[in-house]
Amino acid sequence: SILKNRKAIGVGILAMGAGIEALAQKQAGLTESTRKLANATQFSEGEIRTMATSLSNATFPLDEALGLMELGAQQGLESAEALKEYANFWDTVGDATGQSSEALAKSGAALAAVGVEVGKEGELLGAFGLITQESTSTVQEFLDGISKLAPEMSAMGLSVDEAAVIMTAMERELGLTARTARTEFKEALEQSETGLSGVLEQLGLSESQLATYRTKLEESTGVIQDNADAHASTKT
Repeated sequence: SILKNRKAIGVGILAMGAGIEALAQKQAGLTESTRKLANATQFSEGEIRTMATSLSNATFPLDEALGLMELGAQQGLESAEALKEYANFWDTVGDATGQSSEALAKSGAALAAVGVEVGKEGELLGAFGLITQESTSTVQEFLDGISKLAPEMSAMGLSVDEAAVIMTAMERELGLTARTARTEFKEALEQSETGLSGVLEQLGLSESQLATYRTKLEESTGVIQDNADAHASTKT
């Protein structure tokens, strides 16, 4: 019995040691991230730590907050408020979609090429909501698709909202998969010589069909926040 107790105590001490080591490694990683972000911005380590801590909650770990603020800083955001808003936005989208907030933000960097300034991604809540609610595509796939479509969209002056509407309509009205819709949309953008009307003609979509999804887009601006709140309610 004494031997068994000693073994149990030994195993417990080993487990505690492993836990302390893992915690130390995590803390070292957080300290390094904090230091690097402080070096890249006008803020001190203490200020960075305070900013990240103010964002952190049950669904938003400190390392994620630091990673997102670093991405925002790399794209030119400078103020504490702008960095926190940027981090909070992508965390919300991540919670709503079940996808990595940092991966989403990295894909979102391509939005600048189609006229969406860094820090202004909140303008796309309707598009993200439409994709989430009406399409089989994920927001991550949509963002990756936009990055590939950016040159053609920019040349045609096509907004991200309109791209979301068209690709959703292609799925719902033409029965295409999300992947096929993205491929055919890109081809139509490349081949059209008469702007958007030529694109729609090639795709076989009418203005009345698009109008349906433009309305749905306007109605979808609250979807992301609602889904993020639903996720948070299971964690608190």
